[in-house]
Amino acid sequence: MRFQLEGLTVYFPYHFIYPEQHQYMLELDAKGHCLLEMPTGMGKTVTLLSLITSYQLPHPEVGKLIYCTRTVPEMEKVSQMESCEFERECVVVFVEAHNIDNVCIEKLSGRGASPPTAAPT
Repeated sequence: MRFQLEGLTVYFPYHFIYPEQHQYMLELDAKGHCLLEMPTGMGKTVTLLSLITSYQLPHPEVGKLIYCTRTVPEMEKVSQMESCEFERECVVVFVEAHNIDNVCIEKLSGRGASPPTAAPT
């Protein structure tokens, strides 16, 4: 779904948006602080990511969005979120870190510590 929000084209991955999600986007677009309280399953994450990524398309100078979560269900939900409206300009990389072995920055970057080796027997 694509719609206009105060002059910004917002790409939303679903065919329906709750009024609360629309209001949340308006609050995020305004300057100042925003307090969000919505029940589980109301689409807080998709609302936030849709607005930010939609803003990034015409404003690449704002930089990258790095989204972190510590729950596997949230990772899976976000990795499935997609919009056919997006062009190939947006590339999203998902790194699933299910345990402590997968979260070492040096290990992921290929720099720093050497790979583990087997102890001599």
